Amino acid sequence: MSTDADDPLKDTQTLPTPADGTAEPTDSPYLIVLRGLRVGEMFRINTRITIGRDDGADVRMSDAGVSRAHARILTRPDGVIYLVDLESSNGTFVNGERITGPTFLADGDKIGVGFTSILKFTYSEQLEKLFPEGVFNRARKDDLTGALKRKYFDERLHTEFAYSRRHQQPLALLFIDIDHFKALNDSWGYPAGDAVLAALSRRVQGVLRNEDIFARYGGEEFALVCRATDRPHAMALGERLRALVADDPFFVPSLLERVPSVPVTISVGVAVYPDPGLGTPGQLLAAADLALFAAKSSGPNVVRLASSQRPG
Repeated sequence: MSTDADDPLKDTQTLPTPADGTAEPTDSPYLIVLRGLRVGEMFRINTRITIGRDDGADVRMSDAGVSRAHARILTRPDGVIYLVDLESSNGTFVNGERITGPTFLADGDKIGVGFTSILKFTYSEQLEKLFPEGVFNRARKDDLTGALKRKYFDERLHTEFAYSRRHQQPLALLFIDIDHFKALNDSWGYPAGDAVLAALSRRVQGVLRNEDIFARYGGEEFALVCRATDRPHAMALGERLRALVADDPFFVPSLLERVPSVPVTISVGVAVYPDPGLGTPGQLLAAADLALFAAKSSGPNVVRLASSQRPG
């Protein structure tokens, strides 16, 4: 893996001038994932960003064939932007051609890394023209609930975990599960169950911060990642969400002729990094899952902290 110490292009002023001598527009440059596990996501390019599989990469791509530190994007003081391969195992490509040195990026260039991932380089002034409104949300979000899809949530969890470790900040993970959801489906039918899932998602997302990451993890289970959130605040959030659901029954239009509303409760499992036993995103997931199991076992309508993190 290349580091700053052995990077021959650490000084961006040494980058060559484009053949035509022109710089690109001054609007903000972005990378957009067109193909790969993170399709639809956008990354703003600062002076220097790294693309790779490593948790610390600015643009983390876990697709097959991506090296830990695969490529780097560098910006000269005059705004000209270059792509550099970091001696990756499978090479870096621009518009289908493997690059062998610092390569000038022009608006619309397509960058290939690994076996399948493709990123598009563009400027924010072009985004609206290139991509109709909502195309990214449709790619990343669950159609029924509007929450993030699980595979994109897993990617974001890795990114947030790396960020928290690097900046020595806490990171909270909450698992949320609807209590007795099978019985709800059996009693009122699957359309009613779908309506409850959608309504619960809207209710939860209505109280979250912009930086919080909320996903439908599977079936009636949701996951929530909160940056810079310690144990007391994570438990307080879990209790707030529990009350937000339990204290206000759900209105289901298809059931109006039979019942005015449907009572719903949730169980919540909470785990927070840092902790001696939580050194990876997978371990954080496992701890939150066990906490959810404890909540379901002692509940319903209960919030539980991972057992290793409880006082005493």
